[in-house]
Amino acid sequence: MFQSMIDSNTALPEVQKMQYLISALKGEARDVIGSLEVSDENYVEAWEMLKERYDDSDDVLKHLRALKALKRPTEHWDDLIVYLVTSRLDQKTSRAWEVTVKKGEVPTLKQLTDFLAQHSKALEASSRMIRPTVSASHDKGGSSKAAAVNLAIDNNKCAFCLKEGHVIYKCYEYLKLEVNERVKEARSRKLCLNCLRDTSHLAKQCTLGPCRKCKKRHNTVLHWEQTPSKNSVAVPSESSTNAQEKVVATIVSDANATRINKQVLLATAIVKVMDIKGNAVLCRALLDSGSQSCFVTNDCARKLALRQYSTNIPICGLGGMSTETRKAARISISSRINNFQVNLNFLVVKNITQALPTNSIQMNEVQIPKGIELADPEFHKASKVDMLLGAEIFLELLCIGRIKLAPAQPTWQKTLFGWVVSGNLLTPDSKQNGTTCNLVTNEQLNLSLKRFWQLESNERKDTRSPEERVCEEQFIKTYRRNDEGRFIVSLPTKDERLRKLGDSRDIAIRRFKNLERRFEKQPSLKEEYSKFIHEYIELNHMKEIQRHSMR
Repeated sequence: MFQSMIDSNTALPEVQKMQYLISALKGEARDVIGSLEVSDENYVEAWEMLKERYDDSDDVLKHLRALKALKRPTEHWDDLIVYLVTSRLDQKTSRAWEVTVKKGEVPTLKQLTDFLAQHSKALEASSRMIRPTVSASHDKGGSSKAAAVNLAIDNNKCAFCLKEGHVIYKCYEYLKLEVNERVKEARSRKLCLNCLRDTSHLAKQCTLGPCRKCKKRHNTVLHWEQTPSKNSVAVPSESSTNAQEKVVATIVSDANATRINKQVLLATAIVKVMDIKGNAVLCRALLDSGSQSCFVTNDCARKLALRQYSTNIPICGLGGMSTETRKAARISISSRINNFQVNLNFLVVKNITQALPTNSIQMNEVQIPKGIELADPEFHKASKVDMLLGAEIFLELLCIGRIKLAPAQPTWQKTLFGWVVSGNLLTPDSKQNGTTCNLVTNEQLNLSLKRFWQLESNERKDTRSPEERVCEEQFIKTYRRNDEGRFIVSLPTKDERLRKLGDSRDIAIRRFKNLERRFEKQPSLKEEYSKFIHEYIELNHMKEIQRHSMR
């Protein structure tokens, strides 16, 4: 169809045919002509390159045609090109090439391209004859089958997110999953559960070492700490069963079933509070950005003998629960480790929360970074909270510095009071008594109110364009805040426009080298250019990109 409508149309100029050709291609076919610029002269070259490629020609022709398009005298470069190409051949192909070269004869480029074309045809023909190895296991009744197909995996590409530059057991998206989900994803991709790289062997056949925690035959990121229970979930080990050939899944929805023992730590700090006589008293404070006000308990206020003044402020909590506080006090708090001091207004309440953490934990269950000063040295002991510091002061307390030592460990955040710890902690013996939630609902009233608003409200139509919806979804999925407090979000791109760029790396390198040659001829220009670049770096208008972050 392309030949009849575009290629054979004499009314169209060659450059326009070239543009139509590029827009009609995608994937590997588009990469074949990606090194050619859009011009009248290159259309015929591009068409011939596609015919050569998909008539089983080799990639060397693509680069030779690209050089010819640049008007380089490649017909006189036989010795150089033959040497460059043969020096990059693998051992088997190089041996086959040496066999075809007669003794004492200097090989030509024509001989090399003919050899590569014939050799590539032979390799493609032989690869089509190879069938994947399939092993099937049947149960006694012969009614169920499980098959494992050995496939090749690119070790430089993550098998989970399909991005290059890291392996699956270092993938951020993969490590965010629960352990049982990681096992499920690895099995669905037929990966060895020990190395998480290969599909050609089982974990019991893997030559790499076992789990660093339990020494069983599974990867350390698949290790699952659990307490013994009647309804237990299988640890991802293949010492007794062939997990890639036969998978038995047990789903337990019973209240007594084994689960990941998870306790959430909240950020607490020991602060100095000035009493009525000006003496410093140590109190335990909870740092909570979800509160608009600061609170202090009655017991703590009495201990400090604070001067309280009357107030009448409604307090609304979770689920719409509301109450009122009638007393408030102004309190001076300061840090134990530096000169930070601030005066804040506190609302006096009977109780702030239950003892934190919910249950005491063992210190050896928490990984503490070396060389840090804890804001609450006894954060692991369940004890009462004297005061709550809300959003009024919360962000001002944060400093640059955040550490997370392991996926199953909480996060350490540097503050003016020291390092606080907060987040999920997976422990083998934590006893979660429950989550306190002061929630009261009137189901009948809620249902009536819901129906009222459904009748009164007009249905809103989504007037956003598809591109606007994609942009919003990308913002929601990718935006985050870094350790410096800056918000980071991935910018949307249009893939079809990026593909139009083609293989522009060679052009960029060529222009860069031309600029360097110009600098050699004009030292003054080089000096002014260097000053300009260094000024941009000093002003933080640009910075060097690390090699590992290049995609």
